[in-house]
Amino acid sequence: MIEIEQAWQLIAKQTSTTETESIQLADAAGRILRNPIVSDIDSPPFAKSLMDGFAIGNWNDVNPEYTIVEVITAGQLPTQALSPGQATQIMTGCPVPEGTAGVVMIEQTEAIAEGKIKLTTDAFRAGQNVLDQGHVIQTGECLAQAGHLVQAHDIGTFAEFGFAELEVARRTRVAVLVTGDELVDPAESPGPGQIRNSNGSMLCGLAKAAGGEVTDLGIARDNKEELSQKIEQGLKNDVLVIAGGVSAGVLDLIPQCLAENGVQQVFHKINLKPGKPLWFGKAENGCLAFGLPGNPVSSLVCFKLFAEPTIRNLEQGSREWVDFCSGQLSSEFQFKAGRRTFWPVQIDLSEQGFMLNPLDWKGSADQVTFLKANGLVSLGQENLENGGYSILEAGSAVEFIWL
Repeated sequence: MIEIEQAWQLIAKQTSTTETESIQLADAAGRILRNPIVSDIDSPPFAKSLMDGFAIGNWNDVNPEYTIVEVITAGQLPTQALSPGQATQIMTGCPVPEGTAGVVMIEQTEAIAEGKIKLTTDAFRAGQNVLDQGHVIQTGECLAQAGHLVQAHDIGTFAEFGFAELEVARRTRVAVLVTGDELVDPAESPGPGQIRNSNGSMLCGLAKAAGGEVTDLGIARDNKEELSQKIEQGLKNDVLVIAGGVSAGVLDLIPQCLAENGVQQVFHKINLKPGKPLWFGKAENGCLAFGLPGNPVSSLVCFKLFAEPTIRNLEQGSREWVDFCSGQLSSEFQFKAGRRTFWPVQIDLSEQGFMLNPLDWKGSADQVTFLKANGLVSLGQENLENGGYSILEAGSAVEFIWL
């Protein structure tokens, strides 16, 4: 068995990046830029007013009266430069006329005659309520680097600078296949010896949450012909995730079927609980294949640790794995040691930081306990006591990942 860190290194060596594609700006939220976004204009493109009010030609605190020489509304340009004692009525966002000393809000003025105003404030600062040309960004400056994750609020900014389309990383294409003669559709009532297929829906959901474009290959029965047919179809994607058939049972045929379809094994079995039988390989066309254990929680843990970051890395061109956070156990906890273990916990925030309460989990077939879990605590092999059990005291420092 290899360690988790070794597995990450081996997967990273086999991981490339997806191609680039052009998409409409409105569809870009959640996508990764492949090219930098460079401004082709100054922003703002002209000195503009930040308020509805009056652009004034000077500040006269002795006789603060001004003659209005023109009115500028949205889309209009000023035609007259301002001289001392003159003002232009202006709307928010409009370009200010030449000679503007600043803009006074309309609420700080009073009409005293036709075409004349008086200022009702004695507070004035040169340049107030005016945003100079190029003050935000200038032509040729970079708005966003390649690799930037586009957020929904970025889209308006990119539109301002004329980007109707963006060059982004193609989403990772993921195929999900579950195996087993005992599986029936979730909508069916299981017969004797049958169980509903929970892995398929879960893994498709996890792959979509990771940003993948998902193809659900459904259920393959435990015979080589059907398995090979489904695997051949799945290998047309960037990632193939298979649940079941990778352990040591009579009908655990996945490694053999993958090999017969041109997939080279990179590793099989990992020092992990749950998830020891994890299988990973690479096809001749570059597809990365994960064989996950069939027990639902084993599939979940292996997906979170290995398949999920791989899906993201292919699109992002990165080599990042999981983010471990630090916390403390809220109570003493005893578990069977021997392998790196990921145990479901309920995480709460307190004055001491994140406090982790290990849940009463029944093992890798117990999905129900995960309804209460929002994280997985990482437990090592230290402190072996009591015939193979490890005991961690309340307050012990531990690492965890969020679910």
